[in-house]
Amino acid sequence: MSPVPEVATRQNDHAGQRDLTADSVTITVPVDGYEKVVRLVSAGLASRLGFGFETVDDLQLAIELVLRSVPARHGAATVRMTSDGRSLTIDIAPVDGLTLDQSLQPLDGAGVALGDSLSRLVDSVDLRPDPEATVVLVKLLPSSER
Repeated sequence: MSPVPEVATRQNDHAGQRDLTADSVTITVPVDGYEKVVRLVSAGLASRLGFGFETVDDLQLAIELVLRSVPARHGAATVRMTSDGRSLTIDIAPVDGLTLDQSLQPLDGAGVALGDSLSRLVDSVDLRPDPEATVVLVKLLPSSER
């Protein structure tokens, strides 16, 4: 049985109440088969932050490419999306065994490196090994773009 998707927002300082206006969303889903759930959640936050339709689509595709490329298909992944007022940062973990040099699955065309495709969709791509393997995607907010 697959784990049930979990959605959480940032806690505020007022007696541990949830701050539903915070520009931060975390969702944990099974890696296999829940890409569309994460696409919906990411579209909602990106739209709230003022991204246009094409940029929202790029962000959704970037997240989906990472999730579809995670070698361990039976585990869960946590997608954390946060805005600092200048950019949207998307952390996807764990992604053990994933490299940015690996070829993409047929979704985007075999033979194209994951990192190359991601760098066309977002402003910054990083793969951090510690404390757990994490892909970090950064997209500047519309008011921050030059």
